[in-house]
Amino acid sequence: MASETLSHYLEHLALQGCCLLPCGSNKNPLIKSWPSAIGLSVHELREFPGLKAIGLRLGPSDARMFCIDLDGKSAIEKLQEHGLNPDPDTWIIARTGNPHRKKLVYQLSSSQLNDLGSQPSFQGKIHTKDAIDGAKGEAIELFFSRNRQIVIAGQHPEG
Repeated sequence: MASETLSHYLEHLALQGCCLLPCGSNKNPLIKSWPSAIGLSVHELREFPGLKAIGLRLGPSDARMFCIDLDGKSAIEKLQEHGLNPDPDTWIIARTGNPHRKKLVYQLSSSQLNDLGSQPSFQGKIHTKDAIDGAKGEAIELFFSRNRQIVIAGQHPEG
């Protein structure tokens, strides 16, 4: 699964204190206690049975990783309405074949983390378009919680 470039990148994330998790074909972590588990090394991920994707746990305890999940054209338009750039100079995880579904990933500084107060974990969702006639709904989701992870490499069920 891991090319040399991907392996190098994953090693870099692990060295920053990121928690890398083995995931199955439905984005599901393959470790039962994943919210409290220690992340795996690149070698351990490569050898993990049933590995289809690699997840990154988010939140204040795991390298302060924060994610804005843009699900659909209306979500991108909502960001733009508020003067925000949907293609900022940050890590963007895009999906093959759908430019309107992507994740913007940031590593908060220690100062930004302190600004969030004593209980900095959060997650939220802003619905931007209802699901109609079998089409998926669209939303902006915010993830900064140890109970959330995102797929950063490998198979995603929707491409």
